[in-house]
Amino acid sequence: RRRGYDVHGLDNLSRATRESIKVLEESGVEYRVVDITSPGQVVNAVKLFKPNVLVHLAALVDVEESIRKLDLYVYVNVYGTSVVVRKALECSVERIVYISSAAVYGQPRRLPVSEEHSVEPINPYGATKLAGEHLVKVMCRLAHKHYVVLRLFNVYGPRQNPSYAGVVVKTWERIAVNKPPIVYGDGMQTRDMVYVEDVVKAIEKAIETRYVDEVYNIGSGKPVRIKDLINLILELVGKKS
Repeated sequence: RRRGYDVHGLDNLSRATRESIKVLEESGVEYRVVDITSPGQVVNAVKLFKPNVLVHLAALVDVEESIRKLDLYVYVNVYGTSVVVRKALECSVERIVYISSAAVYGQPRRLPVSEEHSVEPINPYGATKLAGEHLVKVMCRLAHKHYVVLRLFNVYGPRQNPSYAGVVVKTWERIAVNKPPIVYGDGMQTRDMVYVEDVVKAIEKAIETRYVDEVYNIGSGKPVRIKDLINLILELVGKKS
């Protein structure tokens, strides 16, 4: 909305928090409660809003849960994506921006990870996001429409769902109740951290760019050691490491 767009949202709100719903309502963004696996609900919403661009973020995102509930993840992340993209293209959407994940790369063979890195997901979540990428590419090509795929790395920021939060949020939560942060192993593992506001800017660029039909990594490009990240958080709040 800050760039003059009319923004509309579709979400089943199944995993939304009260706070996130409140923020959404206060933002003035019009939204509809829609299940992406329901073709009828999706097409009705798309016909109502008549978007030029569809940004598809809807997905189940818990890596551990994807192992336990494989069928559910395939149903929502793969079939749901096929429904959303198909109905959007049938309703003359000109561009699909698909939000994917660095999980498609699996275990990195080299750092930093570029878009040319091989894609070898090591969990069902990553596999479903990669399948979604392929669906978006093929369906857009068949419809002679454009797509942009954004592979997000470790996103952090306000109102992050604690169930899927990474080290930043979980460390903050433990410090807030005077508990020591949890460090697995020696803490030398690295992550590419990206702030949610930067992700929003990347999505805005994807909506507007003339460099379409491409895949882009969205991250800082700088590996951060978990140990260093935790120590920085402790320093910022005046705690000893």
